[in-house]
Amino acid sequence: MKERGFNVQPTFTEEVLQQSGPLRHALFEIQRRYEDLAAAMDRNPSGVAKGRFSLGDRVAGLSLALAPDAFVFIRATAEMMTPGKQALDGQLLNVILGQRPRSVFSHICLVDSVTGEVLFLSLTVAKGDFLSDAEKVVGEPIVRALQKIPF
Repeated sequence: MKERGFNVQPTFTEEVLQQSGPLRHALFEIQRRYEDLAAAMDRNPSGVAKGRFSLGDRVAGLSLALAPDAFVFIRATAEMMTPGKQALDGQLLNVILGQRPRSVFSHICLVDSVTGEVLFLSLTVAKGDFLSDAEKVVGEPIVRALQKIPF
C-alpha cells in the first residue's frame, strides 16, 4: 500500500490499547461486527462495488481519537493438506511423491473511518510452498490485488 502512495501507520498498537480500556472495548466491538460483515462479503464480493456493505457510523468513535482516513482489516488463513486428506481427495500421486498442496487465503478490506462504508475488498488465494518462499507465493498476489484499489 505504501507503494501506491498510502500513508499506512499501525494505529492500534499494544501500548495504545493497554492505556485505554474504552478504546480497546470499542475496537473489539468493531472487529466483531467486521467478522459478521466479512462472512456476507465473502458470499457476495461484488456487493462492495455497489456500496452494499457498511460497519455503520460506530467506527467514527474510533476515528475521532486517532484521525485516520480509513481502517484496513486483514485476515489470512493457510492450509496444508495431510497425506490422508490428499488420498481422500484423489491426489494419491502427490502422496506417493511426498508433495503437500499448500494454499493461503487472504482477505484485505478498506473501511471509511467516518461512515463505516466498505471501500475496497480483495480476496486472494495463493497456492504453492508458502513456507519456503512466502514473498513470491503470498506477497505477489497481494501486491497485484492492492494495485486494483480504485483511488
